[in-house]
Amino acid sequence: MVENKESNVLAENLQELLDRNYDAQEGFKQAMEDTDNHDLKRFLFSKAVRRGEFIAELQKELNILGLESTREGTVEGTAHRAWIGFKTALAGKNDKDVLEECIRGEQIIHKQYTEQLQANVFPEKIEEILRRQMQEIQKTLDEIQTLEDLAQREWKTDTDLRARF
Repeated sequence: MVENKESNVLAENLQELLDRNYDAQEGFKQAMEDTDNHDLKRFLFSKAVRRGEFIAELQKELNILGLESTREGTVEGTAHRAWIGFKTALAGKNDKDVLEECIRGEQIIHKQYTEQLQANVFPEKIEEILRRQMQEIQKTLDEIQTLEDLAQREWKTDTDLRARF
């Protein structure tokens, strides 16, 4: 069990990362709805599932410390998804736009992890988890940027996506 003041700070820091992961998970789910490309849907589904695993990992660590998660996402994330839904309704489905929004979301969560790790001291096990998750977020960001490059060529063949991932 962590001391009271320390536990409050730790809980809030982890909660911020949990919120961003909830936002990312929901963002990937929405992105799945905004594309007709089946390979892209599978890719986005796998990322949504992975974010669910990140959430479970962080919640488990909070529980071990005797702390609990208090929220499931940010107001900013909810508003952003609503904006994307509105934008998609007006402009139609466009894989390039879907991927741009995924990139934006991944950049936000990567920045949050970076800032949290630079500004705070976490228990060793939690820091290892956060660093691993941050590396995976960077990898996902790189993958999505590659997919966006392919989308700019308008998915010349369906095998473009399969060949990459």
